[in-house]
Order: sequence, then structure tokens, then C-alpha cells
Amino acid sequence: MEGKINWDAVDSHMIEFMKDYQANKHKIRELIAEVAEDIDGQTAKIILYADSVCGNPEARNHRFSLFVMMYEASERLRNDDSLAYDLFMVAYQNSSNIYRQLQDTPFDVRGFLGSVSTTVPVNGKLDEISGAWYIGLPNDFTVYRGLSKAEKDEGQIGISWTTDAAYAEKYLHLKDNEVEGNIGYVAEMRIQKSDVIAVLYEYHEDVPCFEIITLKQEDIMFHEVKLKD
Repeated sequence: MEGKINWDAVDSHMIEFMKDYQANKHKIRELIAEVAEDIDGQTAKIILYADSVCGNPEARNHRFSLFVMMYEASERLRNDDSLAYDLFMVAYQNSSNIYRQLQDTPFDVRGFLGSVSTTVPVNGKLDEISGAWYIGLPNDFTVYRGLSKAEKDEGQIGISWTTDAAYAEKYLHLKDNEVEGNIGYVAEMRIQKSDVIAVLYEYHEDVPCFEIITLKQEDIMFHEVKLKD
């Protein structure tokens, strides 16, 4: 694309390509590479949400891959930790099966967050609800995370945790996780409040359910759980 980018055209192309992500993956990557240096907070969302607009039922299974494509293609994004962090969170909160999406890419989630957290006041980005919850956390507490057997066996523990053990166990049974076999695990770990680098939440029956992001991965206990049918 030469000259000023026509973002309406980009939107149209992305919507068409996302109707069959796997078949058009190379076209998506090429399009993102063409517009990479003009990506900002607004235009990035044209790319991140094109799959939802086209009604792709697999939208959440591709969205984080789109963020990774943008990050790898855009020097501007790699040099703007605040923007990169914001877009990471948008993609992270609106994706499923991130573990699977990252299997064919060298992108290092922990390395990325470890880097941006040194320059971005991550906890300063919390909104009123997540900020109030964070302030109320004790200095030392227990967190939990649901894992598939494959994730545990491969040491892919992940970075998002909850303070609610029942919620972590429930997460194993979500169809979106595509858990194979009938065994899962709930990981348990003690952390310090200072280990928290982000707070996420989503509403379930009008009640906010919180998750924290931490890079700590020490002294983890695993509890085996037999998955429900």
C-alpha cells in the first residue's frame, strides 16, 4: 500500500480473510506487514476485531496470534512499551487457547511482560474496579490456575491466576480450552502483592471475577482434577 493507508480497505480485507483464518494466514501476515508502522491504538483494533465482525466462531482462537503478528512486524510497536502493553491486554483478555496459539511462534509472553513492566507503570493502568480490588489484596496470598495435562507436562504454567480455587477448577471444564483426556490440574502458589503486574476481570452473572498476572513461578503445588463430561 502506497501513500496514506485506507483503513476502511484494510478492515474489508481483514474481514474477508478472517472468514477462513487458516487458509488466509499468509495473506493476513502480509497485510499486517504492509501497515505495521502506521498501527496505533485505534487501527490495531481493526485488525484484532475483524474476526468478530465477520462472525467467525473461532474468533477468540486467533486473536492473540494477530497481536503477535503486529508486534513482530512493527518496529513502532516494539519501541512503544505502553501501546504494546495495552494491545497485549486487549488481545489477552479476548482470546482463548493462547497456549495453542503460541505453539508455532517464537513470541515469549513472559519475556515480553518482563520487559514492558520495567518501563510501564502497569498497576497505574488499572481502572477503578480493578484498582480497588488490587488495593484490597493482602501483602501475601495464595493464587490458583487451571491447567490441562499437556500444559503441566510441558511446563507451560501460564501467567494468569485467580485467588478463587473453585474458579480455577471451573476453568478446566470450559469447552473453549479444548482439554484432551479426562485429567486436569489446579496449580497453587503463594505470591506477594508486589509480584502482581496486572489485574484483569470479567463479569459473570453481574459479578466481577478477577485474575492477576504474575511472572512468578516458584514452589507450585499441583492438584489433580478429574474432568467432568
